[in-house]
Amino acid sequence: MRTNIYTIATIALLALTTMHTDAQTWRGKHNGLPTGLSPKSVYGEGTRILVTNSTGFSGNQVYYTPDSSTAYNYSASTIGLYATPESHIVKCMNVLFIGSSGGIFKSHDNGKTWSATPTITAAYSIYSIHDTLYAGISILGLKMSVDTGNTWTDVGISGTTVVSIFKSGLTLYAGGTSSLQYTNDGGTTWNSVTAPSSILSAAVTDIAGLGGSVYAGTNNGVYKTSDAGRTWARVLAQSIFGLTAIDTTLLAGTSGSGIYMSDATGTNWNQINSGLPHTGVSSYNTINAIAYNDQLIMCAAGGDSSVYIIGLGELGLHPTMATTATPNKVKDEVAATIYPNPAKDEVTISLNSTAEPTIITLYDVTGHNIRSVSAHNVPSVTMSLSNISAGVYSVGIITGNDQTIKKLVITK
Repeated sequence: MRTNIYTIATIALLALTTMHTDAQTWRGKHNGLPTGLSPKSVYGEGTRILVTNSTGFSGNQVYYTPDSSTAYNYSASTIGLYATPESHIVKCMNVLFIGSSGGIFKSHDNGKTWSATPTITAAYSIYSIHDTLYAGISILGLKMSVDTGNTWTDVGISGTTVVSIFKSGLTLYAGGTSSLQYTNDGGTTWNSVTAPSSILSAAVTDIAGLGGSVYAGTNNGVYKTSDAGRTWARVLAQSIFGLTAIDTTLLAGTSGSGIYMSDATGTNWNQINSGLPHTGVSSYNTINAIAYNDQLIMCAAGGDSSVYIIGLGELGLHPTMATTATPNKVKDEVAATIYPNPAKDEVTISLNSTAEPTIITLYDVTGHNIRSVSAHNVPSVTMSLSNISAGVYSVGIITGNDQTIKKLVITK
């Protein structure tokens, strides 16, 4: 029997030997990158760093290095000169994927070599969760694949270019070049976010989750929702190109003001720009993307070969647990009821089948295991919600070989 609905990666603490003597200072990590490279995205795992090149006229499309002290090598690929990478790099079922102007490409060897998947047009965004791959396919909208990109199906949204994707519990968010939409029913019905007024017609460049809330980075700022997309509030008034959650904070890359770091609530922000490339006294190169590995945070700064790194420990952070859901089978009809919902202090999970051991796990929007309880030969089990922030969570229930995920709203 599986003991968890997610496979949790082993977490390595930051070694002291990787620390820099100057705290909170970004350092260039360019060795091996060609002159003229313009980084579009960065990806980290273990100690590895991958960088994509947004121009086909200076070097190759993807570069990789095993650690922060080793020079980059270019990735052999079929991407070609004119297939410019457009999306983040993501991992799904131990395979790396990237969207480009020439389609979607995948790597089975951690980014050393790449090959094409059967797609028909440009992919401007790509996202992975629970062994499902989502892709924004030009004006064809949103598609999904459950077989590592071999076949694709529509997710009910079309006529717009989806450039950012994020899923929290049962809610799937799709950010476009001039819209933000979400669905709670797998794509049958889509809702458009129309308030506050500053979010109207905004380009949604990145979406991330922290605690029980979801954050959308747009050219009008960072917006926060804690009720599955129904209401939003702007928490940072900057033009955002990259947004990611690490440990207990959000990092936001802007178009000219460097990088902002939030507190655990996602509402208070400070700049952390020491060492970043700048074009003037207070104007910085555009931060196209931010990522991290077990030791470092990396950012892709627009400009000539601009990749910068900083130690997680320098910002008082630790690696976030990487998760890859690999359920045997997920059945929404598994007999289980959670109540009350919304819940405040505790939630009860009622089980029809009590003969087999059951494991119940609470996950936040980033897939982190917040709390787990077990049950055997009892009709129900109660989970305490003490010290858990308000927001939208997922409840994973495993009984024998049957599994299900249910949404839970926590209020305080």
